[in-house]
Amino acid sequence: MAAMEYLRIPELVNPELQTKIASPSTQGFGATIQRVIHSKFLHMAPATLGESILTITAKPSNPTAQKTASFSFSDAVSGATFVCSLDGSAFTACSSPKSYGPLSEATHTFQVKAVSNGQQSAATSYSWRVDVSPPAITMTFPSNGGTYNATSWNAGCSGGAGICGTATDPSGVAGAAVSIQQQATGKWWNGTAFGNSYETFNLVTQVSGSGTTWAGRYPLAVPPSGSYLVHVRASDGLGQKDQVAAAIQLHLGNEFSDYGMGAAQLTTQTPQIGP
Repeated sequence: MAAMEYLRIPELVNPELQTKIASPSTQGFGATIQRVIHSKFLHMAPATLGESILTITAKPSNPTAQKTASFSFSDAVSGATFVCSLDGSAFTACSSPKSYGPLSEATHTFQVKAVSNGQQSAATSYSWRVDVSPPAITMTFPSNGGTYNATSWNAGCSGGAGICGTATDPSGVAGAAVSIQQQATGKWWNGTAFGNSYETFNLVTQVSGSGTTWAGRYPLAVPPSGSYLVHVRASDGLGQKDQVAAAIQLHLGNEFSDYGMGAAQLTTQTPQIGP
């Protein structure tokens, strides 16, 4: 170790020892230096690669609907090798690109270190979430098995008559839509009348919520007496395929008429995936 390197050790930076360093022939100097160096370096942690500039150059989006992930990385130190870890597992030798999969629906963390001349750099990490599920939807109104007249129908949703509910998704909810079929004619609601021969989804207006939660209402006055089929679906912030969350049979009869309007009877049908 050169004399200038000794001066970087705090214990050696004092006037007395600096004088001895300047005159290495001083009696006892060598033993003093040995004791200080021994106490400083005998129990040091493994050396780190201080010159490393480790960069992850390619990675999955966060969040993502993909259950596989590929990482590319490089280091400024020429000839450096790498060790990688996923979700806290032991670091093992790896090369760029490094791929993983299939991955569970959860948040994952990737870490990589550069290795050169037996030294390791600090870990560079990246976390992301795998989300492959559509939003979870709850129909607030109407409810399964409920019976409604005009008064109860109009009071079912906050803000006015209609169909309302909530949706949640860890990646955020992009929006929701509802379709209503008049069973007697087989026609679907097009926003103003039951006039379409094909299923038509009408956008639901968001009334509250942000981030992972969402609440909305589709305005709808009590329709004429009869049976109706209602589908509700929502999409998440990843644009994943919508899911029909509920298929509800709505029957409006005259036996509970109120101001000329019928009552509503609801029974749940098997949910299905939307187009």
